[in-house]
Amino acid sequence: MKRDADGWKQNRSLRRLDLLPLVHPLRLYLDAGMGLPEALRRLTTRIPSSLQPFIQALAEETARGESLADALKPWKGALSPEVAALLVAGEVAGSLPEILKRIEIHLQAEARSRKHLISVLTWPVLQALLAMGLLLLVGLIQSMLGGARGPIGFGWSSFLPFFLVVGLALATAWNYRRLPGIATALVYMARARLGGVLGLALDSGLTPRKAIDLAATASDHTPWNSALPEARKRLRDGAAWREVLTDWPDLGADFLVALENGEITGQLPECLARQATIDRGEGERLMAHSLQVVASLAWLLSAGAIVFTIIRFYMSYISLFAVN
Repeated sequence: MKRDADGWKQNRSLRRLDLLPLVHPLRLYLDAGMGLPEALRRLTTRIPSSLQPFIQALAEETARGESLADALKPWKGALSPEVAALLVAGEVAGSLPEILKRIEIHLQAEARSRKHLISVLTWPVLQALLAMGLLLLVGLIQSMLGGARGPIGFGWSSFLPFFLVVGLALATAWNYRRLPGIATALVYMARARLGGVLGLALDSGLTPRKAIDLAATASDHTPWNSALPEARKRLRDGAAWREVLTDWPDLGADFLVALENGEITGQLPECLARQATIDRGEGERLMAHSLQVVASLAWLLSAGAIVFTIIRFYMSYISLFAVN
């Protein structure tokens, strides 16, 4: 359909939309009792230009009676999977303002983590670059004074520690999600999304199979999405939730206990919501701690490269005096 083709074209030009400027004002409009199409229409001219085609398309589709889930389909690749699934869950449960608040908290946490990571890596990289500049200056002065035959002996190998610092900083920024502490923190946050959306979907009356589909998509955790086919089959056969999810990796004992308690007491959505709050808090705490460790290691590596270079500089003169 032309609408889908246009949507995918816009999606490619605006890939991975930043929805943070949108979710707060949209939540305020909905909390005030405004309908979704009207709220989206009012936001069209009050948000960054990069989001305007997206919001305008959603406003037009929902005004024609389309569900938010259908209106989001052409933009699937422009949204993170967890945000798209949360929006759909909010619409299904009739609690879109509450979900928008969760999305806002999630996006703010991600933005803080990225900003913190950049800040902790910037200073060691600047130190390394300044040290390389100083080495170039020393080499230039040595050359001007006829020191090319002198004892200092600086060559390109003198820059290797600083190239190492810069390279490691760039690699860390590119693959920071794979660092042990940060990877664990992201699993906690994925668990919080899984439990939160699962509880919300079940509370809204969705069937268990649809609820687990939505929750696994919202988690954006590959092992859980891979385990979905078997989970759907076991749910169809009437298995209990704990039995269905007990073999899922990274869930943890606490999550499974919350599932079991929820089934025993008949308060599964409430138990999952409480566990999601606990997991989210633990994930944010672990993320902050891991970033602090990365900052300390980066600073020590940069300082170590500088100390190594200074020692090498003076060792050249000490060796010369020992020979004389």
